[in-house]
Amino acid sequence: MTRAYLGESGIVLLAGDEKPLFDADGVRWQWNGDEPWTPGSAPRTVTGENATDHGSWDATRFYQARTYEVKGTAHVPSHEGMHRAKRRFMAACGLAPFDLRVIEPGFDRFGSFRRDGQPLWAETLLRPDGSGTAKFSVPLWARDPRAYSTALHTASTTFPASTGGMSWPASWPTTWDAVSSGGEMALMNAGLSDDVHAWPTYRLDGPPSGQLVDPVIVNADTDQAMRFAITLGPGEWLTVDTGTHEVLGNGDPNASRRNTFHGDWFGLAPGSNTVRFTGASGAGSTLSASWRDTDI
Repeated sequence: MTRAYLGESGIVLLAGDEKPLFDADGVRWQWNGDEPWTPGSAPRTVTGENATDHGSWDATRFYQARTYEVKGTAHVPSHEGMHRAKRRFMAACGLAPFDLRVIEPGFDRFGSFRRDGQPLWAETLLRPDGSGTAKFSVPLWARDPRAYSTALHTASTTFPASTGGMSWPASWPTTWDAVSSGGEMALMNAGLSDDVHAWPTYRLDGPPSGQLVDPVIVNADTDQAMRFAITLGPGEWLTVDTGTHEVLGNGDPNASRRNTFHGDWFGLAPGSNTVRFTGASGAGSTLSASWRDTDI
């Protein structure tokens, strides 16, 4: 089963010899061509001469925006249906970004695309009963070339706590061991591109009582850390978008806390990533994460 979904338009394109699928208007949409992430995106070609040092600056370690032409054939039941199908297709592939989702065996990904040129709609067959076919195509452009899993993954952990350990005054013989719990989670990016990271959104929640002081999110595999010079009380939280570098108080877009951040923005490499939660204090507080598998 190979299908492409054009946003929320209700248009579903079927590839190859898939069993016919008719939409609410009785139209069967056939998809011709490869999925939009074949072949992979090319790297940028942007470089330039340094103004204050030897050599050049280089942006070629990043991928370019993605272009893709969606094309196929619409099989419609009536003359009126032909006009309606054309209007629906043009509206679905407009200037406003829409999610193009592709499902095939072992693959379910989406990206955000918009129209990038002149769409074509050519009626190739009109029967006496008004039914017929039309060939269509439209060039698309995606600012972000990556493909994202439709499944949104989530995980959470609590501020680390210790139990046991030495108590004074001590009696002999005694036990020295202390056991720590919480404060760590494994985040899996199941993307298959070695050089493409997923960029999660984190949420730091203050404890039910007390305060979370100067929280830190650490990538235990690379020692990179995101530090926040802030104190969160009961009912307060911080939203951290590692993709856009936004830091918001209580999720309010008008309450930026970006000035509290210092350290390194880090994403999730393909495979398992160990993320630790720590800070000056914060017993009872939580760190949660949400992310999507990411490919190029």
